[in-house]
Amino acid sequence: MDLGGPKLRTGEIGLGPAVLKWRPKRDAYGKATEPARTWVYPEGDASSCPAHAHAYFPVKGDWLEQVTAHDKIEFTDARGALRRLHLVGQVGPGYWAESIQTTYVKPGLKLFLLRVPVPGHPRAAGYAGKLC
Repeated sequence: MDLGGPKLRTGEIGLGPAVLKWRPKRDAYGKATEPARTWVYPEGDASSCPAHAHAYFPVKGDWLEQVTAHDKIEFTDARGALRRLHLVGQVGPGYWAESIQTTYVKPGLKLFLLRVPVPGHPRAAGYAGKLC
């Protein structure tokens, strides 16, 4: 029996896995009506996101220097599901990306760059990188 009444008890909470989640807006039937908008940026870049994003997705090193707008980033998320981000625009060193899939991302994820073919500009496909 606790005769002294309720007491505030504090303590440190251990760090759990860092998981980033984003999801699109869906209608009553589960169909995506608006994609999740994600800000993809270099890990060391201290500049802020230019507008609201559903998620902020840091990428290690100079990996984004290989990317152009309209490319796609493919990866297997934390639940083992194949996911794809569509890059829709660039602002400074970062990119806006959209996805119509609910995604869970954890550090150390391997990313694959899928190049969108541009007429008259041959480019290599399948460059792999790592997420921070």
